[in-house]
Amino acid sequence: MTPPPVTTAKVDLSGAGATFPNPIYSKWFDTYGQANTNIKINYQSVGSGAGIKQLTAGTVDFGASDAPLSDDEVKAMPAPVVHIPTVAGAIALTYNIPDVRPA
Repeated sequence: MTPPPVTTAKVDLSGAGATFPNPIYSKWFDTYGQANTNIKINYQSVGSGAGIKQLTAGTVDFGASDAPLSDDEVKAMPAPVVHIPTVAGAIALTYNIPDVRPA
């Protein structure tokens, strides 16, 4: 099987959405841009809801959300969407209560 041709055309991709993945996206997109100088990826960390709104409005090429889209959100999209899990994280509780001691 022959690999697809590599483009030398200038490509600008824009995305918006969840704040949680922004640090790793920034690193990934920067590293990718250094290796592919004709491709620029701009991601705006504006929150899942805002990213979904922008994707629905067609003002971005991709979005990121903390959870998959609902069936109604998928139906509202101007074009088919594909859910691709990219990062995972844990939620941890911390406390600092003076009278509470470790067990």
